[in-house]
Amino acid sequence: MKKKFIIKNQNKTLKELFPEHFTKFTGWAKTNTELSEAWLMYFKNNIIQYGFGGSGEWRINEKKQYQFDSEIDYEATTIEVESRLIEEAKRRGYSENNYKCLVSPEFTHVTDGILFLDERTNCFAVGLEGSCNILMKDGVWAEVFNVMTKKEAEAKFNIVIR
Repeated sequence: MKKKFIIKNQNKTLKELFPEHFTKFTGWAKTNTELSEAWLMYFKNNIIQYGFGGSGEWRINEKKQYQFDSEIDYEATTIEVESRLIEEAKRRGYSENNYKCLVSPEFTHVTDGILFLDERTNCFAVGLEGSCNILMKDGVWAEVFNVMTKKEAEAKFNIVIR
C-alpha cells in the first residue's frame, strides 16, 4: 500500500518547507579533515571560488567543481581568515608603496598599514575603511612591483640622486 503525504499549507514553496535543502553557503570555510589543516577557501553559493589549498598555496578554482560539504566544512572566523591573508601578503612581498590598489590604481595612497578583511565586499585591504587600498579582491591579488631605495638606484644606474 502506498503512503500519501499531504502538505497542509499549500501556499508555501518547497524552499519554505525544507530550507535546509536550499541553503547556499557564502563565506570563508575550512575543513576538519586531518589531511588538510592548511585548507581555507572562500565559497559563493556553495561553490569554492579561491583560497588556500591543502598545502597552503593560494589557488583560484577555475573549474568551480567543489561544493560546500556541511559534514566536513565549517565557517572560519574573521581572525583566522585575516591572519592567513596577512601571511600570504607577506609571502608575496607587499610593503608600503610597492603595489597599486586593485580598485583605484591611480589613487593608491599611503595608509596606516592596518590590514583587514572587508566582509561586505570580500576584499582584503590595507588602511582605514573608506580610505584604503585593496590588496585582494575576488581571489586576485594586486601586483607587487619592486621599489628601489635611493642608495640602490644610485648603485644600479651609477648616478647621484640629490
